[in-house]
Amino acid sequence: MMPTEAQQTHTSGGAADATPDAGTRVLHGQSYHVAIARALYEAQKLDAHAILAGPAAEIAHAGLLQVRDGGESACLGAAEEGFRAAGLGRLDLSETGPGGGTASLADSLVALGWRARHGRSAHPVCATAAGAIAGAMEAAFGRPFAVEEVECAAQGASVGRCRFRVRPAEEGFVPVEPRPREAAPRQPAAPPPPPGPGAEIAESLFPAPPGADEGGRIDGPGGRFARVRADYYPRVAQRFEREVPRAMGAKFANIPALLLTEAAHYHGFYGLGEVMRSAEWTVRARASLTTREELMHAAVALVNRLGWGVWHVHSLVPGEQAAVRVYESHEALAHRVLYGRAAAPRCFLARGTAAALMNLVFVGDLPGRPALTPSYYNQLFRSPLSFRAVETRCRAMDDPYCEFVINPLSASAGVRLREALG
Repeated sequence: MMPTEAQQTHTSGGAADATPDAGTRVLHGQSYHVAIARALYEAQKLDAHAILAGPAAEIAHAGLLQVRDGGESACLGAAEEGFRAAGLGRLDLSETGPGGGTASLADSLVALGWRARHGRSAHPVCATAAGAIAGAMEAAFGRPFAVEEVECAAQGASVGRCRFRVRPAEEGFVPVEPRPREAAPRQPAAPPPPPGPGAEIAESLFPAPPGADEGGRIDGPGGRFARVRADYYPRVAQRFEREVPRAMGAKFANIPALLLTEAAHYHGFYGLGEVMRSAEWTVRARASLTTREELMHAAVALVNRLGWGVWHVHSLVPGEQAAVRVYESHEALAHRVLYGRAAAPRCFLARGTAAALMNLVFVGDLPGRPALTPSYYNQLFRSPLSFRAVETRCRAMDDPYCEFVINPLSASAGVRLREALG
């Protein structure tokens, strides 16, 4: 659930001195939302609904408290508008009240994305929307509500609309942990994004943060996007990592990092890959980019239009290795604000995306606009030539920036790739 623009600087859990790292919005392609949802729903023994819905409820509830004085209808109206403005679909809470009722969601970003990519789902997939409804209802009526999705477009709902049953409950979602008292050390200001032809191309495709239409859609080059709160997925990651050892045992504690990074691979491949094979991108790139090295810089410039921080290619040996530095990473800063100094790197999305860009540019044939199919994904990400990224520094650990070193899986693959690229 994403509050309206006026509400978006407020975080839940008592963080009264709201910060832009947690309260602002960032752009994610539809593929990322679907990949995260699928990874959680298909993980055995986990309560995927709670992991996805809880953070949405926390954010919605905290963001809407400031408009509650305007009355219940104003609060619910703000919830509907926030969800639409985020590009997540068109939420309708008109048939709800203090005793519960029925809510609906048209054009659900996650449900329709799931159906298009994976076919019919065996279960409802709109946990984020359910959490948003629960948080909005609690803000409006001052008591917890349980929200159950009873029809989902991902399952083939007859009218393509998702429906939710809302009823009063004894307990709501557990509030996020209070913000740590320890302040993060001040760091030097982030340098501006690097200039160049790639930056000009990226800016021409995303000249400003895109707005949603009346139906709750944000359509951009290569597909659909959403402008979500910067702290939503860091909250999901924290819950995911907390739940796995409890439900599955300590020996599986590394599963969340693996699945979250794989979801970022998926998003980089399908989400950013579709942008870079769109007609808009291709026309501009062919006119100004002559090498794969330039294409890599342009891909990083594209990421810099999404609000994930300021990305710089620190070093690049084409086809062999790269190092990317990210200043003011939204993942790292949101974690630092909500949970304090991290003991390990926290930028799962950036880590997976950095590797995906190297795979698309140097392993794949991006200039040839290949079809982005599951078999092509496996070709790029499941071979010895595939690149993987390691986060060696992280702002959540109080490093001055996040750094990702990207190497091929095989020690000799980089040399073979460089020779093949000429």
